[in-house]
Amino acid sequence: MIRVQIVETIPIYLIGLVSLYSQQEFEVAGTATSTSDYLSWHADVIIVDSQAVNTGLEKGALTQVARIAPVIVIADDVSDRFVDQCAQAGAAAVIERTASATVVHETTRKTLRGKDFRNRVSPGVALPPAARKSALSPREQQVLHHVARGLTHYEIARLLNISQHTVETYVKRIRGKVGRGNKAVLTRAAVLGNLH
Repeated sequence: MIRVQIVETIPIYLIGLVSLYSQQEFEVAGTATSTSDYLSWHADVIIVDSQAVNTGLEKGALTQVARIAPVIVIADDVSDRFVDQCAQAGAAAVIERTASATVVHETTRKTLRGKDFRNRVSPGVALPPAARKSALSPREQQVLHHVARGLTHYEIARLLNISQHTVETYVKRIRGKVGRGNKAVLTRAAVLGNLH
């Protein structure tokens, strides 16, 4: 059994990660919302949200966490610069938040086997066969990410500097492409990287 400690600042993603790591040979050893919270010494690997890392990269927070167990950073944007910063701070891997459950599980296994996996991991969102031809556009992915964070259409519109009506149009397109009508189910699928 692989014991996983999760540090996640966004509640809906925390729920998704707990669900993701409650499968197969994984077990959640504990959860936290900050790297300064108590982290279990019994964890085999620690999954850390990039938001929890960004503020602490310069202060060595990630380096301290990496002393407990190998660290995998979950990030929205895995630019080469950010991946390099995480690697220098002691992270064993960086995974894009939209990666599929298979990618997340395999990365976790490789990290525990000592593989050098400090590279960008491609997003692994599994779309249904009908939707593969019409994959989500970058803007639709951005809107879906904010929906999954629990933001309202109004909040997303303000954040992206677009109209609320435009956000509603993007949400309708996303539902059409991935075959999901219920926003809660769509959000859960997005969090788990399992849009099929």
